[in-house]
Amino acid sequence: MTTCLYSNQISAYYDGELNTGQVSSLEAHLAVCPVCQAELNQTQRISALIASAHKPAMSQRVRQNLYALAPEVGQGVYLRMAEWTTALAASVLIAASAWIFYSQPSTQSPPVFATDLTPVFLNPPSARDASDMPDDPKLVDWVTVNVAAAQNP
Repeated sequence: MTTCLYSNQISAYYDGELNTGQVSSLEAHLAVCPVCQAELNQTQRISALIASAHKPAMSQRVRQNLYALAPEVGQGVYLRMAEWTTALAASVLIAASAWIFYSQPSTQSPPVFATDLTPVFLNPPSARDASDMPDDPKLVDWVTVNVAAAQNP
């Protein structure tokens, strides 16, 4: 079967979706093109067949069940939209943060890591504080071992 350049406009013409210029051009073409005439005829027959088909009626119970599902379906749509917008907002936030971080020139010198770490005591314990400590022998042993190890590397 041969095709015509106008054949893709036949269904739009039948549905009344073409503007007046396109309608007049297609109608002039339909007068001389048997391929487009046959396609329009077939579209009209299919439409008539569908219109004349038996449409079974839904029972009242099926209709009630269908209406009962409507809120759940609607809520699902809103939840999906909320998930997608949240994901989009998070993506934008991450991309903007990365852009800001990498687009700013570094004004700080790179960190210097100390190889020899020494402990700093802000408030070293005094002799009078030792009496306030609990009399736990395991704690005393642990402190003694660790202090001795720190003093003798």
